[in-house]
Amino acid sequence: MEARRDLGPEAMLVTSRRAASEYRHLGEYEVVFGTMADGEPEQPASSAAAAASAPPPPRPAGDDLSRELRVLRSQLEDIRKQLGNGALAAPAANERTRIHAALIEADLAPDLARDIVESALGADGAPPARAAEVLAAAIRSRIHAAESLGESIADPNKIIVLVGPAGSGKTTVLAKLAILKGLNERKSVRIISVDTHRVAAHERLRAYAGIAGVSFTAADTLSELREALAEARTKDFILVDTPGYSSGDEDCAQDLARFLSLVPNREVHLVMSATTKRADLARIAARFNVFAPNFLLFTKVDETSSVGNLISESIRSDRSISYLSTGPGVPENIELANTERLAASLLPALEERETTAA
Repeated sequence: MEARRDLGPEAMLVTSRRAASEYRHLGEYEVVFGTMADGEPEQPASSAAAAASAPPPPRPAGDDLSRELRVLRSQLEDIRKQLGNGALAAPAANERTRIHAALIEADLAPDLARDIVESALGADGAPPARAAEVLAAAIRSRIHAAESLGESIADPNKIIVLVGPAGSGKTTVLAKLAILKGLNERKSVRIISVDTHRVAAHERLRAYAGIAGVSFTAADTLSELREALAEARTKDFILVDTPGYSSGDEDCAQDLARFLSLVPNREVHLVMSATTKRADLARIAARFNVFAPNFLLFTKVDETSSVGNLISESIRSDRSISYLSTGPGVPENIELANTERLAASLLPALEERETTAA
């Protein structure tokens, strides 16, 4: 305080050291201050901690002091640059962390979320101004969607098999597809309801077939299923509903899977509820791998606010998403999967923030 009062606010501490013995009566320490004027150092002033008003001791040589001040100024400049770089980098890192957390909150797999953020926004650089747009494009590039029902089958006689756990909504989805193809697209359709271990479990589909105006066959054994398929070979679409196998029905599932593996012109869709947790979707998919499904079909999409689990399972299993069932309505609440809408639904918070900022 005394040095700044005497030398002005530009006073700068240069060095401090213990006072020589002959000057010890003036104070314990010798303190040297200097000032900067137009970029050049002025001669320093020294003071003693115990007697600032006494005559100062000999000062260091001017060249040495100039060198010390230049070093000090360089160090201060380095510190200023480091602080400046940190202030710029911190918001970028925080933004990437926030986006990564938002993807995980939407039930996207953490490693997939991190990979998408780093590939889209860079591991170190600041994110672009329209982060949601760039991220949506990166997500879209990873999602695969089927073109239409039966597009993977060249023959006109397309056999569509729905498999999945009990309660997943297979029967309702099959009715929607039957009406979509039979009534809307004027295709010839046959519904085959297969239940090889529960007799008379077909009545619901029989009622849907009557509403849709399409033919219906119930098959309680594999022999009946073989006959039904042969009888329907002139139809454009044969839609096959299968039992909702649980983990305790592995033998029955394997018997049906072996039979279907020998059927030509088939397309197998694994039906799962969109409300199922990501880890459980992976377990269900593993259980139904015996049917070698070609596509994933998700129901109850209207009952969840996040689709990260759907996208994660599609990417993890390397299977395209075919249809999304978005409500109980038959047949209106079903639509082909759309990669653009799926990607956009992962980032509603970011899109809302950008719209507000604009």
